[in-house]
Amino acid sequence: NYGIALKARLSDGYWQGALNGDWAVQAMVILTAIIALVLLIMWFIGGRDPKIKRTPQTRPVDGVSPVEFNYVFNSEMNGRDLVRLILYFAINGYLKISEYEPKRYRLIRLNDPDGEEKLYRNAYNIMFEDVYKGRSIDMDDLGSRLVRIKNNISDDIAAGFSSKEMLAYTPLSRGFRIAGVVLVSACVTVINILKYSYQYISVNYFESIVLGLLTAGLLTAMCLADDTKYSSSDSNGRALELFSVIALAAIATYLAAGIIRQTGQIIIAIAVVILMAVSVFLIVIMRARGSGNAALIMRFRQLRRFIYHPTPKELLENQLADPGYFYDMMPYALTFGAEESWGISFLTLDVPEPDWYSDDIEGHAFSNLREQPTTLDYAHDLRSFWRTIENIYRDAARSMR
Repeated sequence: NYGIALKARLSDGYWQGALNGDWAVQAMVILTAIIALVLLIMWFIGGRDPKIKRTPQTRPVDGVSPVEFNYVFNSEMNGRDLVRLILYFAINGYLKISEYEPKRYRLIRLNDPDGEEKLYRNAYNIMFEDVYKGRSIDMDDLGSRLVRIKNNISDDIAAGFSSKEMLAYTPLSRGFRIAGVVLVSACVTVINILKYSYQYISVNYFESIVLGLLTAGLLTAMCLADDTKYSSSDSNGRALELFSVIALAAIATYLAAGIIRQTGQIIIAIAVVILMAVSVFLIVIMRARGSGNAALIMRFRQLRRFIYHPTPKELLENQLADPGYFYDMMPYALTFGAEESWGISFLTLDVPEPDWYSDDIEGHAFSNLREQPTTLDYAHDLRSFWRTIENIYRDAARSMR
């Protein structure tokens, strides 16, 4: 149990092949740089949207019905499409919305949409099945009817966007994005392994694999949240995007701290984090649309810009040309979460009361100083209606599943 130290005088060049972990540091930078370069090439080849000229949009986009809105963006229908459908029926005189209790509504059947497309007629017949003209739908039955409407008209809507030019995702860009997620996640795993290899110590493979899987999940969540940010006013999507960014930043910080702790090279850690951030950015924007779809998306984005920042001249011109202009645009204002801004913009204009919406709550008063609701009041009322119907649909869909 005694230690013995041996000391000897050795000739020059005796020790060769000493352990040197610099190769691991170099591999980290080279790997992240190669992946960033590959993703950039992918983006140039098939991940970019076609270039579309920006033109002002101050009215609803022609050729796209409200129920098709989300399909233009994401090739799928959701509950908001069905709320837009109800508002479309109401604005065009096919039904009337009556709020008889707080967040309790009656949808009263009026004129049949005989001149509308088949999918509208089918949706209307399902909504008012066994309900006579002038009678209302029982709110307890509305959710199941909305689910049936979605299942019934989804194929008809999809048929209108089946051409290559109208695809919301080109197959090539979708494949490139998936490949990018795999590459960056694998890169995180390998970098975590390399930081241990630098000092020739035991590798924590479990930690490395978990970091890679977390990165893959967070990148997928970030892409989904970014894809729906224009077609949804839901704060959950923005919260998911923010959470994904923060969590990915935390993983990058953890990797950088490990690299510095194991190698002591701060510059290398910074370079790796920057290259990974570039790769993440390229993955998020790696979404190419068909030329026709890209043109529609550009018009919707210009419409969103106008709704948030209208000029008095444009508002007045459109309102004079169409007294129902404020209500025609309201489904899109609600979609973009700009209903309050839209309502405020019309406070000084002469906007008629809607004959398709009524507040029938007994004893309800808007203000002690005025007797008639303003455009801002209607914006708030319709937002409440929007959320109520959307929740009804979600509950029904969840129950059926």
